[in-house]
Amino acid sequence: MRRTRLVFAPADPQAAPAYLLLDAFGDVVGRGEQPVTAGAPDTATAIVLVVPGVDAVARWLQLPTRSDAQARAAAALMLADETAFADEPLHVAVGPLEDDGHRLVVAMAESRLRAWLDLARIHGLPVERVVPEYMLLPELEDGTPVAVRIGDLVAVRGRRLALACEPDLLATLLQPPPAVAEGEAAERLLAEGATRPGIDLRQGPFAPADGQRPGRRDIVRAAALAGVLLLSPILLNAAEAVRLNLAADRLERAPRRVSPRSSRRGRRSPIPPPRPTPPCSGPSLAQAAAPRASPPSSSRRWPASTRPRRRA
Repeated sequence: MRRTRLVFAPADPQAAPAYLLLDAFGDVVGRGEQPVTAGAPDTATAIVLVVPGVDAVARWLQLPTRSDAQARAAAALMLADETAFADEPLHVAVGPLEDDGHRLVVAMAESRLRAWLDLARIHGLPVERVVPEYMLLPELEDGTPVAVRIGDLVAVRGRRLALACEPDLLATLLQPPPAVAEGEAAERLLAEGATRPGIDLRQGPFAPADGQRPGRRDIVRAAALAGVLLLSPILLNAAEAVRLNLAADRLERAPRRVSPRSSRRGRRSPIPPPRPTPPCSGPSLAQAAAPRASPPSSSRRWPASTRPRRRA
């Protein structure tokens, strides 16, 4: 059996975290300030990163789907207006499906979770699980809330209840307020729930790799996909060249299909010849340019009464 190291991330990512070391039976065998370790990680110890509950919002929701990815998306939409993380991306984790269809949903800012994981990496800690501090507490069968003091805050866990607040607000939020355990009593309660936390925040983009070696089928599939990606530009260029050659051949054969058929069958050319200009029916230019002969004078004499008078 493995030991468990609970590393409590501070509210200030620049501060040093504290730790509790549990043996294989869940008893506290060490505590103190987490030092920076170097070298190969200790595989005999499971590292659980405990983040402040005041930075995480816990709700039990009835989600419309059983898929974890779709459940996280639906929960993010439902908690978008309820949380105080509207100005930055929201990270959502979901717990197992309960008998009545409810699921535990924990939401927090992505930047905070990333900062705490970076802090653990700086200290050389291979984190296996990330848990809000109130989810380490046990849930009693009668639903009585359990409260412990962690630093300056109080973590509370009850029947579909999980929160962290200042000690002065505990009496306002819960009536009657639960008794707050401190010191070694608080350590024992945290150790009791460390082996079976209700949720792991390392989901979605923060999910750890499974560590399994790829099988022969996975390697063949990856090689086939790589070959398709390499051959795609060549196949596209070849298809484009064939298309252009076919189009050029059609253009070259198009005028040759007209002239032989029109000459053999005596059909009219698709372009009709120009029509001849009809001869002009009026007088010719020579006739139009020649002077006209004056009409012959008539030998008829006008009667005196109709003879035109000459003006004076």
